Parts: sequence; C-alpha cells; structure tokens
Amino acid sequence: MGVYRTFTKSEKFRVSITIIYLAIFLLFFLSIPMLFQWVGLLFIGMLVFFFILGAWIIKFFTFSTPAKFHGEFDGTLEFCQDKVVIRDAEYPINSIRKIELEVSDYAGKGSFVVTLDPNLSNGTDNNLVLTLKTQEKVRVYFQLQSKVHFRQEREALISYHKHHKISFLRLIDLLGIKKYEAIQEFKKSL
Repeated sequence: MGVYRTFTKSEKFRVSITIIYLAIFLLFFLSIPMLFQWVGLLFIGMLVFFFILGAWIIKFFTFSTPAKFHGEFDGTLEFCQDKVVIRDAEYPINSIRKIELEVSDYAGKGSFVVTLDPNLSNGTDNNLVLTLKTQEKVRVYFQLQSKVHFRQEREALISYHKHHKISFLRLIDLLGIKKYEAIQEFKKSL
C-alpha cells in the first residue's frame, strides 16, 4: 500500500506565457496594415522572424522544466483492501457503490502539446471519484511520482474488483496488463 499526496487545484484564473505570447502576436498582426504603410514588407518579415525565434528560445528553456503547482497539497490518500482513506476520512468498502480512477499522469511525464509552457508534468492530474451508496460523490486529485507508481496497489485494486467496485477491464488497465495471454492468466488467478 502506498500513500499518495492529495492535491486541491486552485480556482484562480492564471495567465500562461503562451496566452501572453499569442496576445502580442495577435495585436501585431492586427496592426500589420498600419505598419505596412510605415515600414514596409522587409521590416514586417524581420519582426515575424524574431517573434518565432523568441518562441523557440522560450520553448528551449522550458522544455525540461516541470509545470508549477497551481493549488496546494492538503492531505493523503491511501488504498486499503477494505477501505479508502482520504484526508483522514475513512470510506469502508461496503459504503462505496463505485470507484472511478483516472491514473494517467506522473511527475516528469512529457507533454507534447505545442505551447510555450513547461513541458513536464508535475503528476497531479490523477483523480479518484468515490460514489457512495448515499449517492454522494467524493472527488480527490492526487500525485504520482512515476509511471508505475500506482501498480503497487495491486492487492487493493483486486479487492475492489471482487467487491464489484471496479470493472475487470478497468482493473487490467490500471494494473498495466495488456497482452491477451497475461489477461487470461490473470483472470484465472482471480
């Protein structure tokens, strides 16, 4: 069993460097007709060149930089075979109707989206949603440190499946079992 840090995302609007750069670029292109009268095509071409060069330089320096945390760590998450513990609140398995897990992010994961923002993830886009038998939903975001960090929860996840809280397909996905033979062998072991 591992203990994961829970994360509450900030609701504040934040302006990224990509938005600032695109706003400047948009203002520049909206003023091209006026600039063209004053300076000519060569000067405009040079400005566009330096604008693109500046974007490449910014991307070069942010390529291996992890994203900043936009929120705060506020507790822990623990998966046990008979319960889930979120920020010191225990949810016994018999009080849970359904467990939904989205586990696709980890610290250092590369993002290949073309932006000027940092290229590496901080690992906090993983989330757990517990649907309780009272129809209440409990959502929590948590951080993973590596790609295989979550696979140490194998026994707890199997227990959740046996209690019909997670489907078999979701279970093998979370455990990273992909080959047909391995899936069939795993199914027999349950």
